[in-house]
Amino acid sequence: MTGTSSLTHSMLGFVAAPRAVTGSVGNLPAELTSFVGRRVEQAEIRRLLSRARLVTLTGFGGVGKTRLALRAATELRRAFPDGVWFADLSTLSDPVLVPDTVASALKLHPQSPRGAIGVLTEFLAPRHALLVLDSCEHLLDPCAELAGSVLQCAPNLRILATSRQSLNTAGEQILPVMPLPVPDKLHPRDAQLEDSSVNLFLDRAMAVVPDFRLTDDNMDKVLGLCRQLEGVPLALELAAVQLRGMSLTEVLEKLSGRFPSLTGNRVAADRQHSLRECIEWSYELCTPAERDLWAQAAVFAGGFELDAIESIATATAHDSEPELASVLFSLVDKSILIREEQDGKTRYRMLEIIRQYGQQRLRDSGQWITARRRHRDFYADFVDQAQAGWGNIRESDWFARLRREHANLQAALEFCATEPGEAVIGLRMAAGLRHHWMTRGLVREGRHWITRLRTQKPSDTHATILAINTAVWLATLQGDLTIAASLLDEGRALAHQFGEPAEAFIRQASGFRALFANDLPRAANDFEKALATFETVGNSSEQVYTLFLLALVHTFAGDVERAPTRYHECLALDPPDEILIRAKCLSWLAVLHTADIQGDLKMEQESLRLKWSIDDHFGIAISIDAMAWITSWNNPRRAAALLGAAVTRFDEMGIPISSLPGLFTRHQECETRLRQTLADTFADAYTQGASLQRDTAIQYALAEEPHAQPAPDSARSSFDLLTPRESEVAALVSQGLSNKDIAKMLVISQRTAESHVQHILTKLSFASRAQIATWITERRRK
Repeated sequence: MTGTSSLTHSMLGFVAAPRAVTGSVGNLPAELTSFVGRRVEQAEIRRLLSRARLVTLTGFGGVGKTRLALRAATELRRAFPDGVWFADLSTLSDPVLVPDTVASALKLHPQSPRGAIGVLTEFLAPRHALLVLDSCEHLLDPCAELAGSVLQCAPNLRILATSRQSLNTAGEQILPVMPLPVPDKLHPRDAQLEDSSVNLFLDRAMAVVPDFRLTDDNMDKVLGLCRQLEGVPLALELAAVQLRGMSLTEVLEKLSGRFPSLTGNRVAADRQHSLRECIEWSYELCTPAERDLWAQAAVFAGGFELDAIESIATATAHDSEPELASVLFSLVDKSILIREEQDGKTRYRMLEIIRQYGQQRLRDSGQWITARRRHRDFYADFVDQAQAGWGNIRESDWFARLRREHANLQAALEFCATEPGEAVIGLRMAAGLRHHWMTRGLVREGRHWITRLRTQKPSDTHATILAINTAVWLATLQGDLTIAASLLDEGRALAHQFGEPAEAFIRQASGFRALFANDLPRAANDFEKALATFETVGNSSEQVYTLFLLALVHTFAGDVERAPTRYHECLALDPPDEILIRAKCLSWLAVLHTADIQGDLKMEQESLRLKWSIDDHFGIAISIDAMAWITSWNNPRRAAALLGAAVTRFDEMGIPISSLPGLFTRHQECETRLRQTLADTFADAYTQGASLQRDTAIQYALAEEPHAQPAPDSARSSFDLLTPRESEVAALVSQGLSNKDIAKMLVISQRTAESHVQHILTKLSFASRAQIATWITERRRK
C-alpha cells in the first residue's frame, strides 16, 4: 500500500495515464467561513502525501480535522488532475455501505455484480486523484479495507482520512491534529495575540457581533478565554456565539469554575473533557424547550426540514411550550443548528459532535428508541407519499426530496434492521423506494437493505412480496439473472397463497427479468397478465409502468406498429406534468420515428431535459446513446462524440452497456456505421465525447446547433502542444509564479518544475517566460 515512489515521481506519470475525466473535477464543499492558522499542519500534510499514499489526521471531536483536511485538499487540487474527492462518512452507520457511499461521492453508481469496491478500483486505477475519507472512527475496519483495495489497484491515488483513531493499516502515515496554539503568559502580549486560537475567536466574534473589536480593555479577557478553552476550535466558536446575548466578561464568568486553567500539557482525554464541558455549558444556556429540541433533532442524519422535526417533536410537545419554529430558529441563532439551502428548500443540520451530545441526552433520558421510532415513522410515511407522487404534479419535488433525505432513509432502515419487530415497515420502505434505487444508481444498496431486512424473517407476507418484486428488478439490473429467478420462485409460492394483486407484482417482476434475458415472448405474456390485474384493481401507477414495459418489449421485438401505440397510451394515462414515465416514453418514441431526424432529436432532447431535472442517471445515459443513433445518419461526427459520452455514463454507473438487450444491439449497429463513415476520425470524435464530464455531456447533447462539436477539455484546447502537466505549469508561469512557487503549488520538486518549464520553452520555440505568458493569454482569447 505504501508504494516506493514519491508523489513527485507519480506526478511524472500523469502524461501517460489514461484519463476519462479531465479539467477541474472533484466535489470539495465550499468553505463557508474563513480558515485560520494550521500552516504547519498543511505543510506537513503535503510532505506526508509526497512519500505516503495514505495519511490519516487523528484527534478528538471538535479539534478541526475535517476543516484542515478540506483546506489541505483544496490547496492540493492542482496536483491531482483527475480530481480531489470528498466522502463524508459521519452519518453512515452500516459498515457494508462504506464502498457505496464513497462511490456515490465520486458520482459513481455501482450496479454490477462486482460491487462498489470493484467499480471504485476500476474507476480509480488509471487516475491521479486525491480521496478524502472524512469521519472514519466508527467504521475503522471497512475504511481500512477500502483503502487497501483501492490503493493496491490505483498506483497514483492518494487518500487523506480523518478519524479519532488511526485506521491501523499498512503504510498509513498518521498526523495528530492538536488544538490551536494558545497564548503563553510568558510571551509578550503582542506575540500572544498572533496565536491562531486568538485569531479564530476574534474572527468568529466579529462575525457574530460586527462591531466587536480587540481593545486594551478586553485584550486580557480574550487571551484568558482562549487559554481557558485550550485552543479547541469548536469550543472557541461556541464561546464566540454567546457574545450575541452577553458580554465578554459574562462569558468568562460562565466559564469560571467549569474549566481548569492551563498550566502545561494536558492529556487528550482532558481535552475531550473540556470540549464536552463547553458543549454542556452551551446546553445549560438553552431553555428547556431548546434543550428538548436539541436532543430530538439529534436523531436525524444528514440534516432535516421543518416538517420532519415538527412531526417528531410535536409528539412530546406541551401546550405551554413556545412554538416549535421559534425554538428552532433560536437554536440556529445559537449555532447549535446550521441553516442551509438545498434545491431551494431550507434544511437544518448539526455538527457531528453536537449531534452526538444530543443523542447521549436522549439515551440518558430513556427516549432514544422512542425518538428513533418516530423518526422512522416519519420517513416510512414520507416514502408512501413519494410513491403516490410518482404520477402527479409533485413528482419532481419528491425526487429532489428523496435525494436530500437519503441519509435519513438509511438511518430509518438501519433502525428497522436492528430493532426487533420493526423489519416489516423496513421492507415496505425498501420496496417503496424502487424508483429511487434505480434512477439514482443505488441498485446495490437497495438490494442490501432488502436482503438484510429479510434476515429478520418478518411475518407480513404482503410486505415480503413487494420487497421480492423490487429485489428482482434490482438484481436484474445488475445482471444477476440467476438470483432474480430464485427470488421469483419464492415470490410465486407466496403470492399463490393470496391470489391477485399479489401475483401481478410477481408477474411484473418476472416480465422484467425476461426482458433483460431477451426472452421477449415470456416478457410480453407476463406484462399482459400483470397489466390486466393492475387495471382491474385500479393501481394506476403500476398500470402505467407495466404498460411502458410492454411497449419496450414491442420496441425490442421490432414491432414498429404496436410499440408507438403503447407509448402513447402511457402518455394519455399520465397527468401532463408527470416526469418519469413521460421521459421514458418520449425517449423510445424518438428512436422509433426515424423519418424526421430533427423532430426525433427534439423529442429525445425533451426527454433528456426531464431526466436531468430528476437526476435520472440511468435514463440520461440511455437518452445520450439514443441521440447518437438518431444523429448518426446526418451528423456522424457529432454522433460519435455522443456515443462516447453515453458509454462513459454507463461506465460511471458500473453498468456494461452489453448487459442491456435491445439497447446494445442498436448501439453496436450505430458504432459500426460510424466507424465505416468516419474511418480514422471516429476515434478522435469518440474520445472527445467520452472525456466530457456528466453535466457538460448533457449540455452538449442539448445544444441547439446540430453541427456543434463537443467543447474539448480547456487545458487541451489551450495547450494542445503540451502534456497536461506542462499545461498546468505554463498556466502558473503566466501568473508570474517562480519555479519554486510552482513546485510548492504542484507538490513537486523545484528541479522538476524547472525541467517542465524548459520543455515548454523548447516545444514552443520560445526564449523567455514572458513569451509563455503572452502565448497563453492569446490562446485564451480565441
